[in-house]
Amino acid sequence: HFGKKARCQKCGQSFRLPSPVASPAPAPVESTQIAPAPAAPANVGAELAKLLGTMDYRCQACFDVSSDETRYAVYRYHIGLILFFYYGSISGRLCSKCRSKYFWQYTLLTATCGWWGMISCFATPFVLLLNIAEHVQAAFGPPVSAFSSAAQKVRPYSTALLLAGFLNLLAPFWVILIVSAEGGPSATRPRSEVNIPLLVACFLPSLICAATMMFGAIRMSGLRSYRFAVACCILAMIPMLSACLVPSLPIGLFALCVLLKSEIRSEFA
Repeated sequence: HFGKKARCQKCGQSFRLPSPVASPAPAPVESTQIAPAPAAPANVGAELAKLLGTMDYRCQACFDVSSDETRYAVYRYHIGLILFFYYGSISGRLCSKCRSKYFWQYTLLTATCGWWGMISCFATPFVLLLNIAEHVQAAFGPPVSAFSSAAQKVRPYSTALLLAGFLNLLAPFWVILIVSAEGGPSATRPRSEVNIPLLVACFLPSLICAATMMFGAIRMSGLRSYRFAVACCILAMIPMLSACLVPSLPIGLFALCVLLKSEIRSEFA
């Protein structure tokens, strides 16, 4: 009935019914197909992990990614200034070139300028021995990639045990030098009566014990040879085999207590 006349029932006016407006036809929608993303290489995850691992283990001194496996090391220097002294150190992940560089630089600096002072005379030998012990452990110890939390806990005690081995190795030679110097022509006993071979024979067990302690400390720092490391700690506490019992006894005791812990023992190879 659209388009015909009609009459309003209230006012009586006539009007024509409007025709419906045709709605516009919907615009055609073009079907778009999204192309699939190109497939990533199969080894991209391995390459990324390798790159990130290399960046984590790179040398903290030269930042050389292409260097060999870095190792944790600490090098110290001590300068005596009569009444005062100056002390410094460098520590972290270092490659072989940086380890040799800082070892010789700090050790020669300490050996040259570390004796000028009352306190420095006693501190300089320990700094030199600590540098030697750290350099030996870094050379033969595990790389940073295999440096676990157990190795980090054992490291101070293995360094102290290696230092005790150095002291036990040097002590017989100092005794021989002192006894030889006291047997001069002005002394009551002539120099010819000082039996140097007998002194060497007396200190031979101590020298063997010192060498064994040093080797055991190196194996201990790498978490290798658990029984041998325990035996070396016990050797450090035996009075007849240790020429420097005062430092060796507490070092061997504390190192043995650490080795007997279950979480440390389980990490040894």
